[in-house]
Amino acid sequence: MRRYEVTCVLAPTLSGEEVEQAVESFRKVAEDKGAAVVDVDNRGKRRLAFPVKKHTEGYYVIYTLDEEAAEAAAELERRFKVTDPVIRFLTVRIDEAQKRAKKLKTQREARKKIRKAALAAARAAQAAPDGKPAPQAQEDAQPQEKPSAPKGKEQPASKKAAEGPESAPESSDKGKDQATSAEAASSAEKE
Repeated sequence: MRRYEVTCVLAPTLSGEEVEQAVESFRKVAEDKGAAVVDVDNRGKRRLAFPVKKHTEGYYVIYTLDEEAAEAAAELERRFKVTDPVIRFLTVRIDEAQKRAKKLKTQREARKKIRKAALAAARAAQAAPDGKPAPQAQEDAQPQEKPSAPKGKEQPASKKAAEGPESAPESSDKGKDQATSAEAASSAEKE
């Protein structure tokens, strides 16, 4: 079964009795076409986001239908088009979105179970009775990456290639370190 949500906005000029009569007539049309009307949600008079057919308010009614084909939804749309009090309508198939949400929920729960199992294993390893220190977590074992330069201050590729894999300040520091180590070695030979 497919589930459809049919929303219509009725003109604010209708009385409460006329709104109820229109809601029931559309409900009967859907049932006559073979749809199971799961829910009829009459939201009442609400302000519209923008004027529609010179109206700034309208009565919102939401029908939730279960049916194999979209015959009832199509018939409701046809009736909405020819009925003057209906100023706007929209039909949405919602069963696919519900299936997708259910699938994502099961995936999320599976990931949560895996995380809990890994955490429990890590805690058990830390509390090992053999007296050995607990191994470090993978995140701790991996070296920290150097922060990249801000987007506006990146060096051109030609400068990077000319300097080699290391930046200029680091290479100059290495030269100083090599010079000091050479001086230390020469002074050691003299003694």
